[in-house]
Amino acid sequence: MGLFTALRFLTVIPLPRRLAAGTPGFAAALPYFPIVGLIVGGLAAGVFYLFSGWISPMVGAALTVALLAMLSGGHHLDGLIDTFDGIGKSTPEARLAAM
Repeated sequence: MGLFTALRFLTVIPLPRRLAAGTPGFAAALPYFPIVGLIVGGLAAGVFYLFSGWISPMVGAALTVALLAMLSGGHHLDGLIDTFDGIGKSTPEARLAAM
């Protein structure tokens, strides 16, 4: 059950029964987080390998980023955008406010 909870929490893949963070059942899912990362990363690597050899490396990279954004619900993209928002500000207070 822990693997399914981790998959449900870290991705947008619809699986039954979602546990909220902080519940005792959710703690059992924590060891499976790296496995979920390996699964998602393996899918992304497969997409890149397939399309970079078949069409072009640029298309493979674009489809890989799109797949990761779709599977994760854009979690990593949100952090990337916040980082660049903060880099563009001149004072530490403005950086903190942007993030």
